[in-house]
Amino acid sequence: MELKDDITQLNNIHDLLADSRKGYMEAADKADNGHVKELLNRLASSRVQLLSEVVALSRQADPGKEPREAGTLKGDLHRAWMDTREALSSNDSTSMLNECERGEQYLLDRYDAVLDKEVSSPTRALATSQRATVQQNLDHVKQVRKTMELAEK
Repeated sequence: MELKDDITQLNNIHDLLADSRKGYMEAADKADNGHVKELLNRLASSRVQLLSEVVALSRQADPGKEPREAGTLKGDLHRAWMDTREALSSNDSTSMLNECERGEQYLLDRYDAVLDKEVSSPTRALATSQRATVQQNLDHVKQVRKTMELAEK
């Protein structure tokens, strides 16, 4: 299988990563809690690394075409992250963390969808590796949210 067959999958992942990075940066700017602000900034930074990996593989797949610089949001990718960004606009830390969980879970589901398709070995390896990173992010967000909820009691 040629990597060109994977361009659609890579573009979809790229779009979601780019938009979620923007959402996390906006939320971090609005967060009042220093620990939550740090977490959101770290999640945004994590997206930069993931994006660079997707761009590198896209360049391999189609050397003559320059990958997109910013996410061109489509359909459900657009709606999912716009909802998340709207919810993250609140400066309530627990709400922000709940939305982070939802966003990370959505991204995991997208990686699962890619892995359920017949994709090339490089795309499968990238999706598997990035999915593991997102799962770690999700686990950390859940841990922070639970700690904050206990502290509020």
